[in-house]
Amino acid sequence: MSRDCIYIIDTFSLMFQVFHAIPPMTGTQGQPTNAVFGFTRDIFAIRDRKPAFLVCAFDSPGPGKRDEIYDKYKANRAEMPEDLRPQIPLIKQLLQGFRIPILEMDGWEADDIIATVTTQSVAHGLDVVIVSSDKDARQLLSPHVRMLNCRKNTFLDEAGLMEDWGVRPDQVVDFQSLVGDSVDNVPGVPKVGPKTAKTLIQQFGTLDNVLANADKAPGKKLAENLVTFADQARMSRELVRLRTELPMSVDFEAARVDDPDFKTLFDLFTLLGFRRYASDMREHLASMPDAASLFPTSDSNSPQAAPPTEGASANTSLTLTPAITVHDAAALQTELAAMNLTPELFVELVSAGQGVRQKQVTAAAVSDGQKSVLIDLLSPSSENMRDVFLEWLSAFPGRVITSSAKPVCHILLSAGRPLPANLFDASIADYLLDAGARAHDLLEIADRHATEAVKIATITDSRKGRQKTMFDDEEQSSDKQISDTGSRCEKQLRLLTAVAKNLQTGLA
Repeated sequence: MSRDCIYIIDTFSLMFQVFHAIPPMTGTQGQPTNAVFGFTRDIFAIRDRKPAFLVCAFDSPGPGKRDEIYDKYKANRAEMPEDLRPQIPLIKQLLQGFRIPILEMDGWEADDIIATVTTQSVAHGLDVVIVSSDKDARQLLSPHVRMLNCRKNTFLDEAGLMEDWGVRPDQVVDFQSLVGDSVDNVPGVPKVGPKTAKTLIQQFGTLDNVLANADKAPGKKLAENLVTFADQARMSRELVRLRTELPMSVDFEAARVDDPDFKTLFDLFTLLGFRRYASDMREHLASMPDAASLFPTSDSNSPQAAPPTEGASANTSLTLTPAITVHDAAALQTELAAMNLTPELFVELVSAGQGVRQKQVTAAAVSDGQKSVLIDLLSPSSENMRDVFLEWLSAFPGRVITSSAKPVCHILLSAGRPLPANLFDASIADYLLDAGARAHDLLEIADRHATEAVKIATITDSRKGRQKTMFDDEEQSSDKQISDTGSRCEKQLRLLTAVAKNLQTGLA
């Protein structure tokens, strides 16, 4: 019967790794975020490994117990980078959002907390994975304990330790006491490197036996150093030995992996500008009852986004009625004629074809902001409908609003039609408002300019089964492709009507 597994994260070790691995990043308020971003990515990757339990160990601030043993302990370490320090509270907020317990104890390092939690976890019947590349943790390896290096995506077990250092886990402390550790300023014994320490440990078994048999060590200088620096080696042993019995108890129920607090993470990811992660959290929230009530009625994520104004409901919420579908030219002319008096027309096209001149519109969705029409241009009678639609669109007297004017222009010009007199391109408008944005496609625009209720409703709507429309033909093998084309066109139209008002107001 397999055992449940707990992952114990050496937080500062992982934090430093991602800080130095990822170029500088800033959030929506100019705050540094690269370490938080990398840490977030690793947390998701660790959760994907399906551990039953997960905790994070933190170093305590200020001097620790080891400073009382050796006043130069870690004295050669540089100050924490200026851009990393303010990210520590953000990482703690991140862990709270993931519901991952934070473990720390005054005077003790994360390594000691990891050692104590490891001991208690094994006694609890769990397998343990220590997420750290710190060599001190190697002394904790056992048949039920491994180490994970996130950067290399590799595990280290007892066999790997023997292959690397040539010692057993119970010999790691003595091995390090001889070699020392330049990172933590553990002195060890001069002139003793890993190969020499391996030979001595394999020959004599323990540090005490090595020191007691110094006269038998190969080489006069080595023998002298083992005598001269014997006390320094013993002190080094106290520095590298991890404490496995700190006065703390693991709350395994609190450490059990569960769903995150999606709203907390959404708010944090939005603040930090992690749009993809925020979008993932929004999608989870969309499946919850009364999801829209979790969000404010206006979106202030982007400084350029104008707040919704009175009378602008059609442009700030999904008030469109279900699209009317048309399948013949006569019905199309009737529906389009009814829209001629609207001052603004929202248009979304789906096209097919390799080159610009070969592109043909295969579906279109148009709306006056309240009523929308979905046009199938894949049907046998579509050629006549296409001519009717393109002639009408070309001559539309008001403003034509689209997510990207390029395909509209290509299709009209290829058909020999002039362009509408007043054409508004949402992607260009978004670029003018926020040239530094990652992208200017409609989904990215909506992420910055639509209300949260709109985003949630769009995601929820995309999950609901649609009513059967003319795009659904059970007799044809391409029915799903046709249906998806119409659905995508309609969804694009809904997003476009939701963001257009803010974009136009921002440019005013």
